[in-house]
Amino acid sequence: MLQINFYKEGPMDQNNVQQEIAIVREMIEKTRRETAESGNFFIVMGLLCSLFPWVMGMLAKGNSKLFMPAIIIFIIIGLIIGFIISARDEKKEKVKTYAKAIQEKCLGVCGLVCIMVVTLFPMLNAIPWSAVPIIISLLVGIMVFQTGIINELESVARFGFLWFAGAIAMAIIPEGIIQMAIISVLFLAGWVLPGLILKKKCSNRGA
Repeated sequence: MLQINFYKEGPMDQNNVQQEIAIVREMIEKTRRETAESGNFFIVMGLLCSLFPWVMGMLAKGNSKLFMPAIIIFIIIGLIIGFIISARDEKKEKVKTYAKAIQEKCLGVCGLVCIMVVTLFPMLNAIPWSAVPIIISLLVGIMVFQTGIINELESVARFGFLWFAGAIAMAIIPEGIIQMAIISVLFLAGWVLPGLILKKKCSNRGA
């Protein structure tokens, strides 16, 4: 005799569903918190880097011997601040989401290339100093764009094109105070603002 057993959801099935929903909610909340932490990193580093061209410009006019040591000191300070922010975040969260891990790797690689562009390549006369801000602008634009894509925030990704436009402008405009102003504004508008958007978006998601 053919016997048909209709599926009925029992207590165990309900518990499994509730557990899966809880896991999904936890991952969403975790991603939201990590996005906020990325926003903090963008804001702090953006404010710091916006001062960089002015400090370097003053040193270049004053004592050129202090130029490279000042760059190295500035990079060390930036690395220390970045390490402190990352260490604090890792202390809060033992496990990273896949998106956060990919984002950190992309930012780390682009940051390493930026350091080489600012220090190693000019010292080896591989590139002129006038090309440094242009290349940095392109690299940072890639960093901002990929951050927006990974976090699925088109409003952040668009700021990458602001950096690309800034690179074109600096390629046209000769070296000087205008070029320093452009790179400084780029860090404020194209780095700090994305950080504020990241914090705002994640706050809205958690509302």
